[in-house]
Amino acid sequence: MAIHVLEYLEDACKRYPGKNALIDLEGALTYREVEQRAKAIGSTIRKQFRQVRRPVMVFSDRDSKSLVSFLGTAYSGNFYVPVDVHMPKARIETFFDTLSPEILICKEKDLPLAQETGKNCRIIVYEEAIKEQIQEKELQEIRNQMIDTDPLYLIFTSGSTGTPKGVIKSQRSILAFMEQFLKISGIEAEDVLGGQAPFDFDVSAKDIYATLAAGATLVILPKTYFSFPKKLMDCLSEHHVTTLIWAVSALSIVANMKAFDYKVPKTIKRVLFSGEVLPISHLNYWRQFLPNTSFVNLYAPTEVTGNCTYYTVDREFQEGETLPLGKPFPNVEVMVLNEEGKKVEPGQTGEIFVRGAFLSMGYYDNEERTKGAFVQNPLQNFYPEMVYKTGDLAIRSEEGEYRFLTREDFQIKHNGHRIELGEIETASYKIEGIESCACVYVKEKKKIVLFAKGENLDNKKVFLGLKTQIPKYMFPTKIVILEEMPMSKNLKIDRQKLLQMAEEL
Repeated sequence: MAIHVLEYLEDACKRYPGKNALIDLEGALTYREVEQRAKAIGSTIRKQFRQVRRPVMVFSDRDSKSLVSFLGTAYSGNFYVPVDVHMPKARIETFFDTLSPEILICKEKDLPLAQETGKNCRIIVYEEAIKEQIQEKELQEIRNQMIDTDPLYLIFTSGSTGTPKGVIKSQRSILAFMEQFLKISGIEAEDVLGGQAPFDFDVSAKDIYATLAAGATLVILPKTYFSFPKKLMDCLSEHHVTTLIWAVSALSIVANMKAFDYKVPKTIKRVLFSGEVLPISHLNYWRQFLPNTSFVNLYAPTEVTGNCTYYTVDREFQEGETLPLGKPFPNVEVMVLNEEGKKVEPGQTGEIFVRGAFLSMGYYDNEERTKGAFVQNPLQNFYPEMVYKTGDLAIRSEEGEYRFLTREDFQIKHNGHRIELGEIETASYKIEGIESCACVYVKEKKKIVLFAKGENLDNKKVFLGLKTQIPKYMFPTKIVILEEMPMSKNLKIDRQKLLQMAEEL
């Protein structure tokens, strides 16, 4: 087994040196070009910074240069931190405050932003760094010191308090996950992946390292294409894309825009999706036009590298049903435990705990939060064994499969009743015309607010639809019809924004 992800790149480079590894709007880079540029960046970092296992900020965008900078950071013996250049400056500054990095990599066009926000950093400009002479001896000395428990990258994720948390992923967690992911997904060297996820979003790691590990090709899809379905369908068709590892909301955009009515990319063999619960109407739209394509529902929070469960869709689903989470990946255990820390019986609800090599290293410079989420395995106290406490509630079936119910913090106590907001959302999706919806709870005002978007919707139609689905005590206090649902940059429904809107009603 490999001990460093750079072995993926170097092995692919030996096998396919002239093959296109990365494709973006500016063109293509071969495996040889990726390796040489990454080594040049690693050499540049090493000349300016002699330490290892330290954070290196990378101002990223949806391009090959960002990915090459990640790999260059890995060659230097440090771990990369993707920072989206389109993010508000105030949030970027919170990242610098958290990490205090000494090195920042940016493209020439982003140099003014780098100088403004990274005031205490040594700035490396990508276009200059790739021209540097490669220091093979230096890079090899660094590799000789590295082990698979070293950090590879850090992803910031929003906390419940609104303060971002830096989740650290090790080499080992990526390597362990990829060993199983390639077997389950079936991705091979001949495949072309259509990358949808931003590079500062953890889903992108599957695009990056599945591509490198298989020796495949990654087409980096521009964000703007998801607003123009014709461009998106043309791009997928032109590049003969075979594999989509997308957020659920990206699949929903295609379904809502009826993009396949324009063109169906004929080469798509597999669609793997995660992030939220996929509405069955959207799944059925995809399956209608891609009847021979494999669809796989993936689950894991950011704190678990890659995913921990998968379900390959193997039957027809009716609107209002919920897709199973499926079964655990090999080499990881998923436990559904009750409040006493014991396994629930089939049919009972509990919180999801995860153990195994896929777990991240915890939160950067935040011991209190790390100890609150990464806890001793409640099922045994004989030796130290950390498991991740997800905060997600699920039910275990008789067959050993799991079905996601809701976030623990989405479960509320309202007028004496325990209510799962996710159950209201599931019922809402059964109403004809609803394209997307989300339910929030304003605790201070004891108010449940349902936001919905769709064609020919009004409050009365939603009210009458819910009346046949859920009991009166679960009814929303207010129903709000939106023209557009607020979305986060990761194409998830922005529930924080909805909560703010609900508080003002």
